[in-house]
Amino acid sequence: MTFSTLPFEIIAIVDEFCDQPERHALAQVCHRLHDFFNPVLYRNHVRNNGSCMFWAAKKGSLNTMKHAVAEGANVNDNGTAIQKYTNVKNNNNDDNDDHDSINNGDLDSNPSFASSLHIAIYNGHADIVAWLLDQGAYVNTPSRDLCDCVLKPGPASWFPLHMAICRGDETTVKLLISRGASLSTLTTSALYCAIRQGSLPAVEALIGKRAFNPSKMIRGTTALHHASYCGNSRIAEEIVHRLIDRHVPIHTMVSNDSPLSLAARRRHFGVVTALLDRGADPRLVADDKFPTGAIHWFLDCGYPGYKTVGGGIKLLLDSEPDPEEPDSKLTMDDQDRSAIVSRLVSLGASLERRGILSRFDNETHATPLFFAAAYAMDADCVRLLLSAGARINAPLYYKTKGPHTMLYGVFRGMALEIERASLLRVKEVVRVMLQHGARIDAINGEKSALEYLCDISIFYRRGVLQCVAEHCSIANVSLQHIEAVLFRCEEYDRSNVCHLLMQMHDRIYNRLRNNTEKYREIKDEE
Repeated sequence: MTFSTLPFEIIAIVDEFCDQPERHALAQVCHRLHDFFNPVLYRNHVRNNGSCMFWAAKKGSLNTMKHAVAEGANVNDNGTAIQKYTNVKNNNNDDNDDHDSINNGDLDSNPSFASSLHIAIYNGHADIVAWLLDQGAYVNTPSRDLCDCVLKPGPASWFPLHMAICRGDETTVKLLISRGASLSTLTTSALYCAIRQGSLPAVEALIGKRAFNPSKMIRGTTALHHASYCGNSRIAEEIVHRLIDRHVPIHTMVSNDSPLSLAARRRHFGVVTALLDRGADPRLVADDKFPTGAIHWFLDCGYPGYKTVGGGIKLLLDSEPDPEEPDSKLTMDDQDRSAIVSRLVSLGASLERRGILSRFDNETHATPLFFAAAYAMDADCVRLLLSAGARINAPLYYKTKGPHTMLYGVFRGMALEIERASLLRVKEVVRVMLQHGARIDAINGEKSALEYLCDISIFYRRGVLQCVAEHCSIANVSLQHIEAVLFRCEEYDRSNVCHLLMQMHDRIYNRLRNNTEKYREIKDEE
């Protein structure tokens, strides 16, 4: 008689003297010993908190998982002692984002952990995901460090639905939602991740639920606000339309921003367009204390190729275009900007309302024209606003200073960007403003635009002062003011600047004299 043919009663006695490697070796001898030792191996593995469930979820071995569960493995084990949390908070039909009864003390803040369901989703094993759900796997259970998303809101970390959204697994997303999943974390709706990640199927499934509340805030803002953080412009537009179709309010103000003003502030071309298509009011501002509107934010900065949106989950504030989506437009050129500004103006955006912008060491109160010139540096938008009635010499106010001319503020705004800004753009904006009569002298004794230009050497080095000297006229500055600035520069021995000022003075003087003589000749002929 060989060992493999011994009665099972004797083999069971032998088993008591074996360790796991020895049992594993015996299980490979023949089918009869395998049938005896394999269940023992699984049973001992489960009893000793082994990781075969996690291994099976990673490798896609459904048979291994079935054997482990048959021998007592828990499908909801996630590798750390948080049974209190999983037992209390796994109501699969829970749509409430505000679970306050669990605090940070219920979870160890150090270890990494994940359930078999998380791991199967992460590795794309749809058959195991479906089987685990059929076996009662919790859809609302946390994980930590499996997903490489940088944000971990709330006292716990990502639930399985977040993992499916983040991996772009539409089938699993729909399956989890059909099983009652609605959360990304203990305190965060999955709609937050779905919108920012640009998962349109997840958005549609979540807002299509009968229990969906269109007015409910998600992490402090409406669902429409979150659309401005979606990194794919085309999908973001679709999300906006879907949300408005489900009656998500379009004019709710959150932290001084409506959905439109937030989209404009982030210069999200697609979301701004979609919101305007659906009736967003560009005149809406928070209040008189914070009067900055969509048109101000939209013109706050931006050069050709400037990234217009942040978004997605992984970087939440900054995202790269989706290489699989050629229509994923994350840049905005001058034509795009002009079209949006034209539309905002036609819909009633105020040209006179002074938005507030904190830059440098002061707070600036200025009209949209200032933003277009100083920060967008967009001559087309400057022309558009002027043709719509914007005042070229509307005074610019600072919180701790008196009023200044528009061009003073424009030059001050350009100062920090001029090294990397297109010189052609800067000069074109300056030329257009001078042609329309922008003043470069002083208001009420405050420092003038011309004085500021002469004091900041970079404007001379970059040729901006030369541009002003070539294009200004008596409509922009008085001869007396040029003489005063010239005298001041001579005191500081700025010979190059003085030379330009003298050329400017002589050109304006000669033109004025010629025009005066011509006027006299006409009068004499009459």
